[in-house]
Amino acid sequence: MHRVSDHLRDRHPYMDQGFQESYDPKEDAPNDLSDEVVLNTATKLLDDDDEEVVAAACRIFINLTISNEGCALLASKIEAVTSIANMLTKQPLSSLPPPVVELIIELLASLTRVHEGTSACSRFPIISPVLSLLKKSRLYPADTIMHSAKVITNVATNDQAKREAIQFGAVEVCLKVLSKVLLDQVRCEPPSKRDDLTRCVVSAVMALSTSEDAKPRVIEFGIDPLAQCLTHSSASVRQNASIAINSACDLPRGVAPFTQRLLHEPELLVDVLGVKAVPALNKSVSSFDDEDTPAALKTLSALQQEDAPGTASRIVQTLGMVENLVKLLVDGEVPAETQREVSEVLRRMSETNPSYQKRVSKVMVNVSFHMFILEQSVDGRKFNRGKLLNAGFDMARDDYDMFIFHDVDLLPGDDLSEFYSQMPHAGPMHIARVWDRYSESSTYFGGIVAFTRQHFIKINGFPNTFWGWGGEDNELYSRVVRKKLVIQTPPSGTIRDLEKLSLNEKLAVLRTSKWKCTVKKQLLKEHHRTWKKNGLKSLNYEYVDAVAISKTCTKITVHLGPNDHWSDERSSLERPQAETTADQQNAFDAAPIATSQAPPVEQQQQQQ
Repeated sequence: MHRVSDHLRDRHPYMDQGFQESYDPKEDAPNDLSDEVVLNTATKLLDDDDEEVVAAACRIFINLTISNEGCALLASKIEAVTSIANMLTKQPLSSLPPPVVELIIELLASLTRVHEGTSACSRFPIISPVLSLLKKSRLYPADTIMHSAKVITNVATNDQAKREAIQFGAVEVCLKVLSKVLLDQVRCEPPSKRDDLTRCVVSAVMALSTSEDAKPRVIEFGIDPLAQCLTHSSASVRQNASIAINSACDLPRGVAPFTQRLLHEPELLVDVLGVKAVPALNKSVSSFDDEDTPAALKTLSALQQEDAPGTASRIVQTLGMVENLVKLLVDGEVPAETQREVSEVLRRMSETNPSYQKRVSKVMVNVSFHMFILEQSVDGRKFNRGKLLNAGFDMARDDYDMFIFHDVDLLPGDDLSEFYSQMPHAGPMHIARVWDRYSESSTYFGGIVAFTRQHFIKINGFPNTFWGWGGEDNELYSRVVRKKLVIQTPPSGTIRDLEKLSLNEKLAVLRTSKWKCTVKKQLLKEHHRTWKKNGLKSLNYEYVDAVAISKTCTKITVHLGPNDHWSDERSSLERPQAETTADQQNAFDAAPIATSQAPPVEQQQQQQ
């Protein structure tokens, strides 16, 4: 057994420090790193049979490589590098005591952190034994595993060594070690060292992941451990995990599995993958799932609010994205909350892409819809809008689940198209709320209103008793409020009025015509007594004929009979054009309440 002679220790106290296990390399490192005697002697000591001597030599070299200059000096000594490499390759590491193994790996990690050291060590087959240590991560202390990961990180800076490491399975090994660390299956004393170990292993994965050969392996083995690292307390762990994931997602087949893993963490998904995730998100939108689809929509919404250039157009241009979103809107089985999210995503699309409206129109051609134009027969009575719309609903109620009650003289702009396809689960959608004629009225509820079948039945539809213009929409509003339905409105939009009349002009025309409902106020006062019976439950009408205008439009003429209600007396077109307030009040006071009751079901069926 060789011992360092006293005169050598006296010549350079650095040699003596090599035999001291408790030393501080930063404080005790010598100033003179070029002493050839020290280097040559330490190199010979690596071949000593005494484990303590080998350990001392390793400590000497570790001290030497604290500085970049020391690393470069050691790397230039081929004999020294050969001796270091031989310790790894000429004997099984399992034959050496763990403390010696730890020192050897620490020395190798320190030496390879500079380019000269990496190049020198890459001439020797050091990768395989280092990986063998990583594979046995449960048997060695955290420091040994940490230094092994550093070696992999360092050699990955050399293209040849990097390819060799990947071929030997470095990606798989490092990711498996990472999983064990995250599962607390690696010895870490003290426990705080676990964060340091995680940092080193993730760094190794990141360094390897930039290679094309590594990307498929990251996809296969790294989805879960790397995703977990994205929420780690260490910023460097989060950053390196994100880089590794992005590298893997350069391959198209990598995007979908990572997107799926991060789908329910929208902020993470946006931060890590950004617009790369859009095609995978589209798949979650294309087939509705109670959990995945809402999460995908939240991510799309978050992406739309990003300032990154090209994000908005990338979303719109993704094959099938617009079409899939619109289909969600018209699907009666999709929950209201999800449809609201879809509507918001589509709204942002309409603001950022000129081709959006054309694509929506193409989709709507394939949506199952039909327009029914209800026409009142020439019966000598005033126009009864509410009862006509009730009749239209009654004829279509079994075949459709969404109904839009629409004035024929109002033409919506393209910017309202999404609200014609959005199932109003959350409450009736008052599309005409954006019409400027009534913009100052907070209770206006006419023009264009969309209901689900269930909601319209719940409020008993429109009243049947409003003969003449005005009032039925006010009563409809009262019914919606009474049943505590939440009225939805578009944030903006354009409506073209074919009448081209202001509200004052419209009222002026009605005052001089016979079409106005002259007992509107009296009928509205009946609301609390009659709303449950006056509507769908008391509806009576006779079908006259139908004309098919197109495949999606039919004009139906119906005969509206009397309602067995006092207002029937005011329905005739032959009455005087103007009536005094006193006459109206007398008629209201004399009206028997019982006449507002619904006829028996058998009678309704005969009438229909």
